[in-house]
Amino acid sequence: IESCDGLSYHLMYTSGLPDEHNRHARRVRNYIKTNDAQWALMGNYMQDEQFIFHAELGGLRKFMRIVMFHHAQYPPHANLLPPNVVTHAPRLPSFGTHHSKFFVLAYTQEVRVIVITANSIQGDFYDMTDAIWAQDFPKKAKGTEGASDFENDLVQYFEALQWPGTAFSFTGERITAASLRAYDYSKATVQLIASVPGSHTGQDLHKWGHMKLRRVLGAQRFSSEFVESPIVAQFSSIGSIQPEWLADFEESVGAGLVLQDGHEGSAGAPGVVGAPRLGGGRLSLVWPTMEEMRRSLLGWIMGGPIPGRIENLAGKDWDKNLKKHLISKYCMWSTGGDNARENHDHYKRCIGAPAHVSFGPGTSSSQGQHDAQDAIDPEGRGRSMPHIKTLVRHHASGKSLAWLYLGSHNLSGAAWGSLNKNKTQLRILSYELGVLFLPSLVSSTPDPAASGEVVKFEPTSVVGRSRREKPGLREERSLAGPAQRVLAFPIPYRLPPRPYRRDVDIPWAVKVSIGPLQDSQGNTIGE
Repeated sequence: IESCDGLSYHLMYTSGLPDEHNRHARRVRNYIKTNDAQWALMGNYMQDEQFIFHAELGGLRKFMRIVMFHHAQYPPHANLLPPNVVTHAPRLPSFGTHHSKFFVLAYTQEVRVIVITANSIQGDFYDMTDAIWAQDFPKKAKGTEGASDFENDLVQYFEALQWPGTAFSFTGERITAASLRAYDYSKATVQLIASVPGSHTGQDLHKWGHMKLRRVLGAQRFSSEFVESPIVAQFSSIGSIQPEWLADFEESVGAGLVLQDGHEGSAGAPGVVGAPRLGGGRLSLVWPTMEEMRRSLLGWIMGGPIPGRIENLAGKDWDKNLKKHLISKYCMWSTGGDNARENHDHYKRCIGAPAHVSFGPGTSSSQGQHDAQDAIDPEGRGRSMPHIKTLVRHHASGKSLAWLYLGSHNLSGAAWGSLNKNKTQLRILSYELGVLFLPSLVSSTPDPAASGEVVKFEPTSVVGRSRREKPGLREERSLAGPAQRVLAFPIPYRLPPRPYRRDVDIPWAVKVSIGPLQDSQGNTIGE
């Protein structure tokens, strides 16, 4: 891939799918250009050096120097590292992780910033549903002054990694976080949303985690069609979520102002006097069911990278500490599976749930069949289990989007941060990195709200349309008026997501014995 515009993201190629479902998919190796390669920064939670440097991403060996950031509990195997690689493990608090997933590739005239949702291992790259975003940024012209938000966010993130820098050449030149300031990020199409460990207060309270999301969204104005519109959180791991934390998180993802007639002033201007707020909408939590996991491409083994424990998903004590604030929000990854009803009682016994507990707000198993919208599999990945992590605010119809987040954050206080001390401090345990897509960042005018030039966001697949659009920007011509600029995103689950069916669907959970029930490959878990 010679150039990356960063306007949308792509799903990663998934083995075992028909070609039509991988038509617009990408492999990470496609993004590793080797001409004029200088230095690279790369980081992840899990990284297989044999797979990365000697197989899948061998092009990295062409860079003169590579810095590999890693989680301290997963140190790289020194004997598998090429001589151009040095490593760095940032210090972490207890229970913290280095979970960010990125590549920063520097060339003689540009830098390519890549954010992915996959661990750098073969199973994530080719078996799970994951995604990749990338954008190229040119070197700054001489005399360029000032720095964009993207530049400052990127540099401050790498400074927070406690990285002292690395020698780049025999001349003594060093690569540091400040080296990233040599490039022009003024045309960045996304806002970086990062988390770094620490107790953040004062001006730093809104610098990281979900409070950064709250600040950025709260300064944006959206179409009135998104007033109290639904919000989806889709993730591959879940922490111990309490009602108070979820309320704080919902306030952050529900932030935003309403665009009225395009006359309130500058797009993205914070604190517009009198501007109405979007308000919170219903939050749905997309999490695969037991039956979806059983019938997945590789069966039960695909559940390993989705480590939800039943005490986090539902609670430790079914009668006293049942997490009603969570179980009423669960939605399926795809269609739930054809045998969910007949296997329901078995799954319920596996997780130890009493008869009176039901998951999700959906209808009972006796109320009708799926409609056409329920049955859709937007990107053909219903049997490829999700390691991708997304947040989406969408219209109730599912045909348009207010904004979208893609990155490494799972649903936890460790990742997004927890407010304490009267909400004056945000405590974060892990390093995370993601990108937030906003219509105001991809408009062709500096003031899209005032000019009426607002880009419409939508999924690449919507109900009622026979074709699947290509991710990216297009123009839709209309006889009734000017062309509409539309930016499409490959969201791999239905919008709106389909709630768990009462007395039918049970959430996937690790560390439980499934017994003799065989998966799609004929395998079982436990005795």
